[in-house]
Amino acid sequence: MAGLSEFRNLIPKLYQDCGELFVSQKQPTQAIALYEKFLDQFPEHPAKAEVKKAYAAALVKDAKSKSSGKIPSPGQSGVTRDGSTQITIQNDSPEPMRIVLSGPTPKVEELPPCNDCQSYTTANLPSSCPKKGPVGTYVLNPGNYEVLVKSYGTRYVRPFTGNWRLGGGKAYQNCFYLITENRP
Repeated sequence: MAGLSEFRNLIPKLYQDCGELFVSQKQPTQAIALYEKFLDQFPEHPAKAEVKKAYAAALVKDAKSKSSGKIPSPGQSGVTRDGSTQITIQNDSPEPMRIVLSGPTPKVEELPPCNDCQSYTTANLPSSCPKKGPVGTYVLNPGNYEVLVKSYGTRYVRPFTGNWRLGGGKAYQNCFYLITENRP
């Protein structure tokens, strides 16, 4: 039985190493699957932070490889009293949203859909954020972040990526809503 126990202890390292190999071979989708298994099956593993960082980076790389749209940096909305960096994101779309921040403090967060929100077209764009949907506020270390915002609902929504420089002691705010295109 000692052999089986030793093998079980190797599984997290295999997931991690194989994920890194897939990323180096420009196959982030396969790496994502392994990183998700690691994080689901070994939530208390000492390498969790390292895998979470690799997972966030692989999610962004995967989206960029599929012609994602571009997200501009969020506007600064204030300062923080404790010197932390905060980003507040509002989901004003009828689709659930995944937010990935790949940088000094990697985050993979989800916001539920806005039940009272609509999709817009270029003919009826709102002049500002409708401010109806769920809000998430995330505390981060300052620095450069690669960012991914994508829907994980049943409807396809083009993912968006960007590079954000977030400063210490600053609060930022961003709002996302859907713009649909009429296709011939």
